[in-house]
Amino acid sequence: MRLFKLSIILGMILLSCKREKKPELKLLPAEWKDGETGAYAVIVKGDTIGKTVYKINYVKEGYKIDVLSEAESEGKKTSDHSVVTVEKNTLRPLKEEREIKTSGGAYSVDADYTRKSVKIKLKTPMGEKSTEIPLSGNFFDNEMVTMLLRNIPFEKGFSAKINSVVPLSATSVPIEITVMEKEKINVPAGEFEARKVNLKFAGSEVNIWYNENPPREMVKYEDKQSGLLMVLLSKKQFQVSGEKAEES
Repeated sequence: MRLFKLSIILGMILLSCKREKKPELKLLPAEWKDGETGAYAVIVKGDTIGKTVYKINYVKEGYKIDVLSEAESEGKKTSDHSVVTVEKNTLRPLKEEREIKTSGGAYSVDADYTRKSVKIKLKTPMGEKSTEIPLSGNFFDNEMVTMLLRNIPFEKGFSAKINSVVPLSATSVPIEITVMEKEKINVPAGEFEARKVNLKFAGSEVNIWYNENPPREMVKYEDKQSGLLMVLLSKKQFQVSGEKAEES
C-alpha cells in the first residue's frame, strides 16, 4: 500500500498470489476534502530517512491522490511519486501514474483500470513493457490503500478482504483487514485517540493507526518485520483547503 508505501522505495517485494472472489467491501462515504494534505516522517530501524507527503484533489472523475516519498539511506537518494485517480462513490481505481527514481535508474508506470482488468505500461532502465492482468473481487490500487482504509467502519472486529494491485510488478496481492481496539498514540503531531487496523498480506503483517475523529487521517504506520515506521509530523502540516484541520 502505499500501505502507505509498499514499494521499491521502502524495499518491500510483493509476490503474486492466487486471486479469489470476495464479497463487496463495506465502505463509508469518503470525507476527503479538496486540497487536503498531510506529511509523515519515514523511519527505518530507528533512523529517519525521509518524508512522505500526500495531497487529495477533486477531479471530474472523483478524487486524485498524489503521494510523494523521498528518502536517503547510505548516501543514496530515492524518490517515489504516484498519482492515483479514483471514482468518487466506490473509490475504485481508474488510473495510476507513477515515477520512481533510484541510484539504479528511473522507472515509470502508467496503469489504466477497467472493471475486469488493468492495462500496464512500464518503462525501466532495461526497456519498456506492456501487459494486461485480469482483476476480480474487491480490487484497489496499492498506492491508495491507506487512504481507502480511512473509510471502513471503525468497529472492533470488523474484517474484510481486498486485492491490492501493484502495477509496478503486475501482481495482485490479497490483504486481510481487521479492525482492532482503540489506543492512545503519541506522535510528533501530538496525542490521538486512534483506531488500530491490522493488515496481513504475502506473509507480512502491518498495523496502522487512524485518528478516531474526522478527518480520520493516518496517524502511525508500523511494519515490525522491515523496521519501517511512519508518523504524522504536525497538525499544522495536516491541512484542508488551505486551513488547519481541527484539533483532535
